[in-house]
Amino acid sequence: MQNLRCLIVDDEVPSCALLRNQLMQFPDVEVVGECGSVASAIEGIRRLQPNVLLLDIQLGPESGFTIPASLESPPHIIFVTGFDQYAVRAFELNAVDYLLKPVSAARLSEAITRVRQRSLLPLRPSGQLQEDDLALIPLGNSGFFTQVRDILVIEAQNHHSRITLDSGRVCIVRRQLREWIQSLPATMFQPIDRSFLINIDRIVEVNSCSRGGVLTLGNRRVEVPLGRAAARRMRQLLELKQHLTSAPHQRE
Repeated sequence: MQNLRCLIVDDEVPSCALLRNQLMQFPDVEVVGECGSVASAIEGIRRLQPNVLLLDIQLGPESGFTIPASLESPPHIIFVTGFDQYAVRAFELNAVDYLLKPVSAARLSEAITRVRQRSLLPLRPSGQLQEDDLALIPLGNSGFFTQVRDILVIEAQNHHSRITLDSGRVCIVRRQLREWIQSLPATMFQPIDRSFLINIDRIVEVNSCSRGGVLTLGNRRVEVPLGRAAARRMRQLLELKQHLTSAPHQRE
């Protein structure tokens, strides 16, 4: 894989110096330049051709959000900011990560790892996630990131959706189910009964009941009621999953 060419965009000299020093721990990362304004960043991107942008949001009186919006094919973006209220907008721009200052070495390492992973994947539409990505759960003007794989089930609730995570946390967000269907990987998430989006990799069991079935998901055994047709489909998926899991051992 090619080296990562990083351009740091921050109007604070100490922040630039800290990021540059932290990036020295990665042998495949080269800092190609530093910029302190929107105009210099756009010119630097066109001249230096970085494939990673470490971008602050507040650049004096200007907004860092104008930079990716002005580029036809922006590089991978890691937002680095002192404010958490812009996370939703960063998610809409398909940011790789959203780091809060002061940035720890561990969080920066996670972000660089995600850039490497995305670099190995084919280009995809903005906002479309893969199995190893982070998903932003928007809550009002802010939100929080979670691993895509840790989302167990999303339930439609009119113009909102109810998200259950493997940690047991439940969130109501102003985002319709169809939007989640478009953004989450179809290899992992399947819509059921027009009301649920299920993480099929986290199915534990499917039990029958008088009205159809009950689907159990994740370590905390979250239960989802199913109609007869959906229960039958989920049982088939679970049987296929169990067969694929046991097949290598049978060959041995």
